[in-house]
Amino acid sequence: MLKLAWSNLTYDKTRLTISAGGVALAILLILVISGIFAGSEEHAVLYIRKQPASLWLMQGGVENLHMSSSIVPDTTLEKVRQIPGVREATGVLYGGGNVEIGDTIGYVGT
Repeated sequence: MLKLAWSNLTYDKTRLTISAGGVALAILLILVISGIFAGSEEHAVLYIRKQPASLWLMQGGVENLHMSSSIVPDTTLEKVRQIPGVREATGVLYGGGNVEIGDTIGYVGT
């Protein structure tokens, strides 16, 4: 069985080379896209890590600010401010987009 598979693969060397190159290119693209996604996700949680907050209040299921949103009503924020020991409670408006400066295009999260 393996001998038949090997002979089919090696019968046409050009087709084998093109197929192997296509598979290698597909794997490379998957790795590049995974790296871009991991980097942008790390950038999204960087804002949270740099803040001196002891606690973040978000909607259920929201783990970071990457490709998500969390709407907490002002009434909830006011209730949090009334809890004994809470020094400060503020809302956060976070958004992102592409910025073009000359020939350079970059992503900015604010």
